Amino acid sequence: QFEPSRGMDDDYDAACNEIEDIQRELQNYKDEMCSSVLQPRNTARSSWKYINVKEDSKDKFLIELPVSVHVPDDFYVKAKRGKGANQVNKYRTPVVEQLVQDLERAIDVKNERKAEG
Repeated sequence: QFEPSRGMDDDYDAACNEIEDIQRELQNYKDEMCSSVLQPRNTARSSWKYINVKEDSKDKFLIELPVSVHVPDDFYVKAKRGKGANQVNKYRTPVVEQLVQDLERAIDVKNERKAEG
């Protein structure tokens, strides 16, 4: 599939820039949560993983954390993996939900512009 070069299509460039900005915001959110909110911090920082990060993934950017990490009330469980002490929860938060919605809009624009080529 044709992919325009940067500088050929302003809408495509804007969408690519927005995707990069949102990915940066997701990383900043992770850093903020791991340094000041989640407990224990070391476990949160070493084990926080975004899953489903490809552009065509469903449930993009779920947060995967061990059940041993204490999370605030606005982290809601979307799925679980494992049992007991090895259980890993897959969370979504309102902040990530909004960023993912913005990301999906930008991906749609990027793909539309790519299709028009």
